[in-house]
Amino acid sequence: MVAATDKEYQYLDLWGDNREKGDIYPFCLKNYLGRVVVNHRPVLVCGPGSTIFYHGKMHRASPINGRVVEYDPLMWHIVIRKRDTTYCLMKSRSNYPAVNVNIVDSIALSYFSPSIMTGSEVYENSELDVCARPASFSYEESLILLKTKYRFTDRLPKNKEIWIDLLIDKEGHASIFHIDQKSRIKCFDNEATRMASDICNYQFRPAQIRGQNVNTLYHLWFVDEGLRYLW
Repeated sequence: MVAATDKEYQYLDLWGDNREKGDIYPFCLKNYLGRVVVNHRPVLVCGPGSTIFYHGKMHRASPINGRVVEYDPLMWHIVIRKRDTTYCLMKSRSNYPAVNVNIVDSIALSYFSPSIMTGSEVYENSELDVCARPASFSYEESLILLKTKYRFTDRLPKNKEIWIDLLIDKEGHASIFHIDQKSRIKCFDNEATRMASDICNYQFRPAQIRGQNVNTLYHLWFVDEGLRYLW
């Protein structure tokens, strides 16, 4: 288990025990707090020293039986809303589509009430099961657009970048959400904003979580030649 937190949520990552007896995933050694026993099996606990999930005193970890191996464990990402200590089903997920997140849902919901989601939440790519993608053209066609329609006439200085976030709503409609970073060169900033506005005319395939369409951000990154990617 590894815990983290931000302004609104507590995050708990659970690793499935698909390792050989005596092995330990090296990442567990960071901020190791100790072990608890669940159903007669040891569970390693890692993370900051104080959270709503557990209390522990940080101390140096040592590999079980002295052997460390590296592998990609099964993982479930569990999210608890801080203001009311409810369980966010729409933000909790597994790291592989084949891994059933319902296993953890059933356990978490025996301790926490489900969070009431308004439907207006905007999700990051790391939380999505299906990312938003342009529906109006293919990946190959996007490469042609980058070389023609979304290329700067002059070159932006190498040390400058422009970041513009589009909001892709649940129907696949795009709009400019936020300009994250400007180059501070007016002609390039204006041209990037014009390109972003043009891209908003395309229809997008909506992002999805657990089979439901959700709002997400689509990041546009402009560098020296123009838009870096469009897919």
